[in-house]
Amino acid sequence: MNLKTLSFTTLTLAAALLPADAFFRAGFKIDKEYRQGPSGAPVFRSGKGDLYVVDGILTVTGCANNGIPVPFGIDTTIGCNIGSNGVSFDGDGTPVPEYKEIVGVEAASTVEPGRHDLVSLYARPSFDFPQDGLGVASISTVLFFDLLSANGDIREYRLAGRGLRGNQFVPGYRFIRNYGPGDRGRMEREIVPGVYLFRFPMINRPTTPLYLNFPVRATVEGFVEKPIRGGFRFTGVGPFSPSGFAQYDVNLISEFRWEGLNQGGVSSGDRLYISFRPLSGLGNNPDAPLIVVTDANGFETFPNDFPPVPNVRILLPSPVQNFYNLPPGFFAVGDNTVLELTLERDPRVGLSAVSTRRFQLPITFVAGFPGAMAAAFPKDTPAALMEKNADPDGDGVSNWLEWLSGSDPYTANAPASLSQLAFVPPTTRRSGQTTPGYWHMSIDRRAGLPAGVSVTVESSTDLESWAPVEENDPHWLIEDIRTEPRIRILSRTPELTDKRYFRVKYNDPG
Repeated sequence: MNLKTLSFTTLTLAAALLPADAFFRAGFKIDKEYRQGPSGAPVFRSGKGDLYVVDGILTVTGCANNGIPVPFGIDTTIGCNIGSNGVSFDGDGTPVPEYKEIVGVEAASTVEPGRHDLVSLYARPSFDFPQDGLGVASISTVLFFDLLSANGDIREYRLAGRGLRGNQFVPGYRFIRNYGPGDRGRMEREIVPGVYLFRFPMINRPTTPLYLNFPVRATVEGFVEKPIRGGFRFTGVGPFSPSGFAQYDVNLISEFRWEGLNQGGVSSGDRLYISFRPLSGLGNNPDAPLIVVTDANGFETFPNDFPPVPNVRILLPSPVQNFYNLPPGFFAVGDNTVLELTLERDPRVGLSAVSTRRFQLPITFVAGFPGAMAAAFPKDTPAALMEKNADPDGDGVSNWLEWLSGSDPYTANAPASLSQLAFVPPTTRRSGQTTPGYWHMSIDRRAGLPAGVSVTVESSTDLESWAPVEENDPHWLIEDIRTEPRIRILSRTPELTDKRYFRVKYNDPG
């Protein structure tokens, strides 16, 4: 039997069985997630093959009582303007009744609900994809409607799963095949472009097989060098922090760029979304999973409370767009997030090729030199006055040193100076152990200095010969934590044995 001819026959059969007003969705949804780091190439994190069939739809109102196990009447204060007019039973075994306020229902029209034992794989384009043991599950719904009928005309409806609102639904048949971080090669061998042909039980004649073909179409994947160089990747990415986040200036427009969406893998009906997603845990691990928020039905939602707007998925004008500019004001210094581009393919009709590709970039927001200059000077200030070596306030200190030391480059002043020497008296712990007192001073500086820039504390006894304070200095200790906005100079003993002068020197190899 010719597979191409069989595929055509099954499509015609499905169309003939599908009434014009029926709700029928089916697909083999292929999802993949990539995340890009300092290496410059997106890394495959996970994948999923999700085959689903839903046949029938149940449309309910916004009544807050929907789903409770007992009948209810009209209560307009909670949106129940009709009262429970239907009762449904889901699943197998001993189902629990759920009373609902319903405005419409369409029964299954193509596949017999609840007979996963009769579902099997008939043909596949890759022999690496398993023929047996797929673990297809089913959810059937039996609904009685309308309980409020004046003439007692109550009808039974059977649904294979059920459509909800928009493009959301509970599948009547489903199996999921998951792939982990090291499984990209296996997934690409098992799930290939082509048609996966399955047998399903036909409505009202379950022992008669209905052949449904599930198309898989090629789309964009993460960038690779071999065997053919190409794919998606973010370009022009800002310098990465030591912890692995791409850095963008909080005071400037963040310009995000990417390539690979114009290489033939994108269809005209595809949709491209951008969002900024929070990381799980403390938010400081660029490899951590995203925080995923779901609604009462388990569908992912995008709340607008982190950050104020960008976390809501923004639909870009074209699926081949290759840039997005984020203005200042959405994030603060130190905020970590994940920029996520989602390429979604879903015609939302009948039996279609469906897929999602998620491309992610962990980013952090910093107060960099260019952004600090833009924030410190009036809008129309010439660029030359905001360069590193310029000194527009005429105080003898360059813009670069003013920025490093935390002073104002627009107002004549000196960089931050050492604080006055102060004595910290000894303390006694609860255990009775006494910590000796010590002398200390500090100097303010910018937290999180740029890569390559370091600070050296030097000392002198005569203001002429200067030398760095080394770790083995017997009298003084330097406490320099890059993430802190100051350096501390501490004496090792409560007694000051000699006269000592200190200065701070910024070292910038660039």
